[in-house]
Amino acid sequence: QHICGTLLAPLQAISPSPFQIMSSLANMIDNLHWAEKEPKTNEFVKACVAEFIALMLFVVLACGGAMTTLHSNTPNMMEIAASFGFAIMVIAHLVGPLSGGHINSAVSFALFVGGRISGIRLVCYTASQMAGACVGAIILYAIFGLNYTAHQNFASNQWDPAEFSAEQVFLAEAFGTAILVFNVFTTIDRPKGEAGSLGVFPIAMSVLVAHLFLVPIDGCSINPTRSFGTF
Repeated sequence: QHICGTLLAPLQAISPSPFQIMSSLANMIDNLHWAEKEPKTNEFVKACVAEFIALMLFVVLACGGAMTTLHSNTPNMMEIAASFGFAIMVIAHLVGPLSGGHINSAVSFALFVGGRISGIRLVCYTASQMAGACVGAIILYAIFGLNYTAHQNFASNQWDPAEFSAEQVFLAEAFGTAILVFNVFTTIDRPKGEAGSLGVFPIAMSVLVAHLFLVPIDGCSINPTRSFGTF
C-alpha cells in the first residue's frame, strides 16, 4: 500500500480535482458571450454581408476548381487541395478587415467557445455563411449545368461505405477541422506587430493540408457551411 501510494503521489499532484474541473468549466462558460450586444452601427451588418459574400465566392472558386479538376483526363488531388487553400487565402484577405474572415461556421463556433465573439455574432455569421454557400451552389449550377461530367455532386462530401464507416469519417473530419481551428487561434493570438497579411498564409496552408488528407476519404469538408451549400 505504501509503495502504491508513493507511485500514485506524482499523478495525484498533477491531476486536477473534481472541484478544479468544475471551476474551469464554470470559467469557460462565463467567458461565453451569449447575449453580448453588438454595436448599433452598420459595421455588424457589413460583417455579416462580408461572410455571405465570402462563402459564395468560396463555393464558386474552390468547389468549382475541384469540379474542373475532376473533369480533366488526369485529375490531381494536389490541384483540388490547392483550389481550396488558395481560395481561402484570397477571400480571407478580402473580407478579413470587415468580418475577421471566418468563412467557416466551425471557426465561428470555436471563436465563440473561446470567448472571442458573441452568441449573436455566431448565429448571424452562420446564417450568412449558409445563405452564401447556397447562392454559390446555384451559381455553380448556372455555370456548369447538367451536361458537365462532374456535375453529379458539385464537390459535395461523400464516402464509400465499403471502405470507411461514418464514425471513421467523423473522426477524420474532426481531426482536420481541429488543425484548421488551432491555426486560426495561434494566428490571432500573435502580437499585432507580428500579425498582418502573412497570418492568412498558415490558415490557408492548413486548409490545403487537410484536403490532401481528407479528399481521398470523403472529399474533405472541415467547413459545415460549405458542405451545406453543396450537399
